Amino acid sequence: HSFLTRRSSDLGDYLGLSRSLLYRRMKESVNKTPAQFIKDIRIREAERLLKSQKYTIAEIADMTGFCDPKYFSRVFKKETGKVPTTYLKEQE
Repeated sequence: HSFLTRRSSDLGDYLGLSRSLLYRRMKESVNKTPAQFIKDIRIREAERLLKSQKYTIAEIADMTGFCDPKYFSRVFKKETGKVPTTYLKEQE
C-alpha cells in the first residue's frame, strides 16, 4: 500500500518530473490532476478492501493513505455516493 500513502509531489519525484510537468502530462493523458488520480486509486482500493470485509473502516482509511477516518468517509461518499458503512452493509 506504499503508493497509496504517497502524495502527488512524491509521484513527480519518483518519475523524475517537475510538479508542473507531471500536472500537464497527467491532464493530457488521463484528464485528471495527479492528486485526483491518486485519490481515485485510493478510493478504488478502499472499495476492494471494504468488499473483502476483513478490515474496519478506520483500518481501511489508514491503509489507503487517509489520516482521519472521518475525512476518508467524506471523500468516499463524495466519490461513490455512499458512506463506507452503507457500502459495507451492501456487501453482506
